[in-house]
Amino acid sequence: MKIVQRSLRAVRLDRKVFDEIYFEHDATADAALVVGGVGIVMYLVLLAVGGNVSLFGLVRFLLSEMFGWLILGFATTLVARWIFKAEMRTDRIMASQGHTWPTQLSALIPVFGWLVALVWGIAALTVATQETADVDIQTALFSVVGGQVLVILFRFLLGGIF
Repeated sequence: MKIVQRSLRAVRLDRKVFDEIYFEHDATADAALVVGGVGIVMYLVLLAVGGNVSLFGLVRFLLSEMFGWLILGFATTLVARWIFKAEMRTDRIMASQGHTWPTQLSALIPVFGWLVALVWGIAALTVATQETADVDIQTALFSVVGGQVLVILFRFLLGGIF
């Protein structure tokens, strides 16, 4: 239940929760559970609206979510370190960012859900990065956006494997 409460606080942009996550040694594992849980919910909703049931589809969808989260954590840290010379720990960034993953569920809203998920997701990821790395909001925002660009490039280069 602690994981759900933390995630709800993270998606509401409660800055104090990211301090708690930073000092919690199990927070990265908890974040992996959040990301996996969001992936399962999204897959089940997509099935309910007309998708085909397949164990391979579920595994591929979950792997896509998990790899996206891992790459985003590393990419955000990479951008922050190389461009902005910020000091941050990748595992802590991943823990904080993973707790914000439920913002992606808003993509399931018809018509403009993807836009809500994009804006809310970037806002939540930015606050998570800012609080976890103790950097200014601009550095956090550009690190997150740069990380997202690297994720998109990585996915493109892999040809949609995930």
